[in-house]
Amino acid sequence: MSKDEIKKAIEPLRDLFIILDHTRSILFLVKDGALPSNVGGGFNLRNLIRRTFSVLEKNGWWEILGMEGYLEIFDW
Repeated sequence: MSKDEIKKAIEPLRDLFIILDHTRSILFLVKDGALPSNVGGGFNLRNLIRRTFSVLEKNGWWEILGMEGYLEIFDW
């Protein structure tokens, strides 16, 4: 396989792990009392949320999951 074929095959799995890891981090931060904001730790939380939504949108997964499906990840 060429380098591009390998990258194309691995990329969706990498994005899935990004979503799961960021969602776990978001869960811990919110549980510890953090809120999304423009300063401090809240800024990091806001960026995690934005990056998660961006990856979902990039792969077309947002149309499949929607907000209800995304919130189910937190339940798991």
